Amino acid sequence: MLLRALSALILLPTVTFLGYVGGYWFLALVLVVALLAAIELDGLLRRGGHRPQRLWGASLLLAILLDAQWPDLRVLKWALPLLVMVSLASPLRMSDLQGALVNWALTLAGAL
Repeated sequence: MLLRALSALILLPTVTFLGYVGGYWFLALVLVVALLAAIELDGLLRRGGHRPQRLWGASLLLAILLDAQWPDLRVLKWALPLLVMVSLASPLRMSDLQGALVNWALTLAGAL
């Protein structure tokens, strides 16, 4: 309980300040939080016996955030189909394909 209170005392002003300042500082905050959430989800899925594809999930997450920050670049227009195809094809190099489709779907669902 004390750790949560200390975390709130430190994080609340920090997040509020970065949200107020905005710009690249807020983007950096969102990137860090999103990557920490992705790492946490990856750990949960692995404890459940799944093997999500970290690289492709993080790449898709980054593409989504970049597209949100700079919509004129239309990053998702080319990144989404590319990452879906590459992440679907990448398990083919493994000898054990048990659960590969489920792992692929969990990777994409986690990023989205």
